[in-house]
Amino acid sequence: MFTSMPARRARAGLAFALAMVGGVLTAATPADATTVITLDPPATPAAPDTTFKFLVRISGTDPIAAYTLDLRVIPQAGATGTVTGNAAESNYYEAENLIANGSAGGGISTTFSSIGQSGNGLLINVVDSAFTATAVPGAGQDVLAEVAFDASADAFGDFRFELGGLTVLATDGGQSHPFESVLLTLNIPEPASLGLLGTAGLLLIHHRRRKMA
Repeated sequence: MFTSMPARRARAGLAFALAMVGGVLTAATPADATTVITLDPPATPAAPDTTFKFLVRISGTDPIAAYTLDLRVIPQAGATGTVTGNAAESNYYEAENLIANGSAGGGISTTFSSIGQSGNGLLINVVDSAFTATAVPGAGQDVLAEVAFDASADAFGDFRFELGGLTVLATDGGQSHPFESVLLTLNIPEPASLGLLGTAGLLLIHHRRRKMA
């Protein structure tokens, strides 16, 4: 399931899968977006020298045949250390995954789906095994992935998580489906301050929404 895979190869895998249904990936207009991808805050607060996880969710009313998530980490001004994607600890969260539970054709393709590291982020590629768009977001099938990130021992400050340019949602015929994304900024406190802040103060969250094709 967890395959180290360069960005170019992951995009090619999705393109080949789309070709199986007779289409090529074409652009959509962000203004038409009815689907939203949200990066949830982690259940366990981010802290230096730890691995933390959060869910990537989807909402909307349109069926999806495949998707690629290009998750990137951007340190903000004053941040120190590193936050790096952990492909081995990331997963499709199949209990509530959109394709695993919403597909009418058999779930996630083991041939074309993969999770790999890309730079300091993650590249996740998921394809319906039947190459058809039947999975509609809803209760029990609104998760695209559970992603894991490692904070270095000297990590401190604000780190923004966003979806990069390789992110795509695909419908039947290779049509790229427009979406909005709700991004996430996490604050990692200095180790000396952890005992003073308490659990409630460990996680400062900022969300920002943007549209993507």
